[in-house]
Amino acid sequence: MVYTLQQMLEMWRVNARLQPSIQGLSTSRYDLLDIDSWLTATIDAWYLNLLDNGDERLLDPEDITTGVSLVSFEDGVAIFSLPEGCRRVVSVSSQLLQRPVVIARDGSPLARRQLSRFSRGTKESPVAVMHGTKLYVYGFHPDALPSLDHVTGVFTPDGLNYRFSSAAIDTFHAKIQ
Repeated sequence: MVYTLQQMLEMWRVNARLQPSIQGLSTSRYDLLDIDSWLTATIDAWYLNLLDNGDERLLDPEDITTGVSLVSFEDGVAIFSLPEGCRRVVSVSSQLLQRPVVIARDGSPLARRQLSRFSRGTKESPVAVMHGTKLYVYGFHPDALPSLDHVTGVFTPDGLNYRFSSAAIDTFHAKIQ
């Protein structure tokens, strides 16, 4: 689902118990604390953490297959360019690979193993690593032209809209405490 900043502020105010529960009740503050600015910063930090580290079930990834293009291919390693603003690749699939592609975080032990041709992914155990604006997919047969059938990802927020699964709303409480 896609939520606007105003919808997010309303949900977070309720979760933080900052919004009166009685309709028609108004309050005034004189301590110069701008609650909306504080909540917006908290929401943005929570959302970026969700995009970077959140469980895939909590995200609402977009299909980015049409925005992904092959840049180079050598020795079973295909390098694809990603659409501008892609923050995280969530899933990758190709009929040329025998199993679903495992997404490794850049810098992780699995990602570092891809640097050696002796320990990198194969078509039986393919691996993809996002590095900057490029997606490195290890495991294609050296004689076949690589292609991706389906790629999903999440994008850097614009500050006005937040896109995630409704199941992620349950994680608000932990961030506010």
